[in-house]
Amino acid sequence: MRNYFISKKYAKAFYPSIENNFDASIALLRKVHAYIFTTAQISDVFNHPFIDVKEKTALLSDFLKNNINKNAIQCLEMLIEKRRIELLGEITDELSSIHAGKTNTENVMVETAFDLTAEEKNNLEGKIAGYLNKKVITEFIVNKKLIAGLTIKYSGNIIDNSVSSQIKDLKETMLSSAI
Repeated sequence: MRNYFISKKYAKAFYPSIENNFDASIALLRKVHAYIFTTAQISDVFNHPFIDVKEKTALLSDFLKNNINKNAIQCLEMLIEKRRIELLGEITDELSSIHAGKTNTENVMVETAFDLTAEEKNNLEGKIAGYLNKKVITEFIVNKKLIAGLTIKYSGNIIDNSVSSQIKDLKETMLSSAI
């Protein structure tokens, strides 16, 4: 819980510096997060307490050598210097939340059992935007485990209209009535 508050403070501090170039900055921060935390050896380097901050910054600079997003890079360097790079994912999520609040948008994740056509995606996006009364940024994911139907996730809320959840609910009902 403590990390949540720390991440929130960093996000509030970083947001003004990346606000004007938000989309590129957030993409860069996510790219760096994936780079650091999906490769075990690189993650070990960035989290190792005895490896010098300058070496970590040099490794980051090498990875970002052609990137011109100076404000986002300064944010990353500060996290390395303050030994808070492990919070990058949470900070990035909080930055997205702050931006969504300022722009009246909502990040929505839609999981479907099958790939939707462009028309179906646009239709669903429009209905979600109307329901939330906000602009939506929608990420569509195919999840075969749903069997059929879909789940919609936004702001900590989940609307689950999948066959797999209905089967699970039915199973739980049958088991509880059998006792």
